[in-house]
Amino acid sequence: MKQETVLTAPLRTHPVFSKLTAEQQDRVLKKARRVYLESGEHLFEYGDKAERFFQVVEGQIKLFRLSPEGGEKVIEIVTPGTLFAEALMFTDRGTYPVSAEALSQAELLAFDSKGFKAVLEESPETCVMVNAELSSWLEHLVEEVNALTLHNATLRVANYLLRLMPAVSPQGQDGIRLPAPKHLIASRLSITPETLSRIFHNLTEAGFITVERDVVYIHDVEGLRACSERAVCSRRSQ
Repeated sequence: MKQETVLTAPLRTHPVFSKLTAEQQDRVLKKARRVYLESGEHLFEYGDKAERFFQVVEGQIKLFRLSPEGGEKVIEIVTPGTLFAEALMFTDRGTYPVSAEALSQAELLAFDSKGFKAVLEESPETCVMVNAELSSWLEHLVEEVNALTLHNATLRVANYLLRLMPAVSPQGQDGIRLPAPKHLIASRLSITPETLSRIFHNLTEAGFITVERDVVYIHDVEGLRACSERAVCSRRSQ
């Protein structure tokens, strides 16, 4: 069952809070909450009033939409450290455009959008930082649209793996743990689970990766990057 507690820790967990004064942080904290979800529990539903934005502390959150026929399309899988729904405070929409569900036990920080927007109006430096975050997110969305409309399935998967690859493990030798079950990742990339499995098999045969359950080891980063740029994997177009 979803639980909420008062948030008391200093807001040092994301760059957008770093420019706030102590007094501004106190104001944000008064309305902030720590939210706990069980696996499968919903944080909010499509069409709910968008009064808060969130940051994932632990676990993963699936953002998704349902078609009129009941089919599910995964929009994003949000991982620890990431803010989401913050852009809605600058729009007139007023409701969440997606639903949010915990893929595992999850802990989040929830912030009052109206109160935070009022603080932003007093802090030009923080406004600039938030705008930079939103611009980065917009760039990410543009890349996603290009990938979904212009790239074949193999290129999408290669790009996705490269984005997941941590900087601390540049050759992927420690493995990349997939942030969600493979069928959800397939939905996120607008392909079928069978296609994802076939692409993983092809990339393994080519020597780029190996897959062990939910962990992917990247053995040839440059080869995979070339694949993502249509230089090597084009012959395996899906």
